[in-house]
Amino acid sequence: MIDSLTCGGAEKSLVSLLPLLNYDKVDVTLMLVGRGGVFESYVPRQVRVITYTPGAETLLQKAWLRLCRMAFSILLRVNKYRHQPLNSPTMEWMTCSTAIRPHKEHYDVAIAYQQGFPCWYVLEKVSADKKYAWINVDITKTKFRLGYVKRFYDRYDGVIAVSNALYEIILKIGLVDKKRLHCVYDILNQDLIRRQGSEPFGGEVPDKHVVTIVTVARLMLQNKGQDLCIEASKILQNKGYRFQWFFVGDGPSRQEIERLAKERGVDKEIRLVGMQPNPYPYIQAADVYVQSSRYEGFGLTVTEAKILGRAIVCTNFPTAFNQLENEKNGLIVEMTAQQIADGVERLIKDKALAQRLAQAAGSEVNTTSVTEAKKVMEMILA
Repeated sequence: MIDSLTCGGAEKSLVSLLPLLNYDKVDVTLMLVGRGGVFESYVPRQVRVITYTPGAETLLQKAWLRLCRMAFSILLRVNKYRHQPLNSPTMEWMTCSTAIRPHKEHYDVAIAYQQGFPCWYVLEKVSADKKYAWINVDITKTKFRLGYVKRFYDRYDGVIAVSNALYEIILKIGLVDKKRLHCVYDILNQDLIRRQGSEPFGGEVPDKHVVTIVTVARLMLQNKGQDLCIEASKILQNKGYRFQWFFVGDGPSRQEIERLAKERGVDKEIRLVGMQPNPYPYIQAADVYVQSSRYEGFGLTVTEAKILGRAIVCTNFPTAFNQLENEKNGLIVEMTAQQIADGVERLIKDKALAQRLAQAAGSEVNTTSVTEAKKVMEMILA
């Protein structure tokens, strides 16, 4: 189960994993909370896709569900006044879980491929012999209450972290005991990414006569750090550089990003091209790829930029070090606009350095996908 197959790291990983499963040995049902995501077309035909419903059937059940949703709506409004606000999935489950009916089918294995609502639902509303939960964000940087979510993870047969750094973080905070915690890296289809990198652009075409900088991420300032990119753009602009910085993605901070770019006078340099079903032509066109995140569970877009052989500037969130070695296959910088700007400037001015880092990133042979898919199959069949 996953929230949806819109653009995102967990979603990309899932649609890359599904084709690697052995369908002679498993029958797979994929439950989506929301439909219409751009990655739904990548789901293999062998996978049965169903849509989550609360399951309320009788008049009494429907009335109780409406009351619970009203309570959730009220809680959302007052939540912003809390000293420590709760996140939306937690509030929804706290107010509505009693009105959500159990799923009617039974499975050998049930997997929550995302934290939040899928984690709560699979544990408490799905009948299965074994249950596993994926964690694909640094949960210490989110608004999840660790004590609350621990009560759920304690009851799973296994919990999967998508990077070694995230594995260590989960152990350190005591969220999951070592016996039940596993590491399965996020999966990407490298051959497909390289093919898609040469396809036409889905939006504005970059100007080849100026420096092209690209950041692919959900437009969410609190964790993706596009505000740092805007300030870095101002620093580069003040130094006289001519560049275009493409933000590929969409999200709740779009209007705030547009406002900040205009206020700082870099609205002509910052190009918002929206969510692209195929973002890889933009990454392929980048002279510099920038990952400005404040935290990541793994950081799949860094891997994508490596696969496409780009020169990378990445902020120093913990899991960045699972993918990059500073000065060897990318630049890892402090989480400030000045450091990001300095990193970009180095790669603009020092073409030899940019080429060396890009070649090192692109030449790495990544056999992770097949290996990690085998881990998942072994887990399912155990």
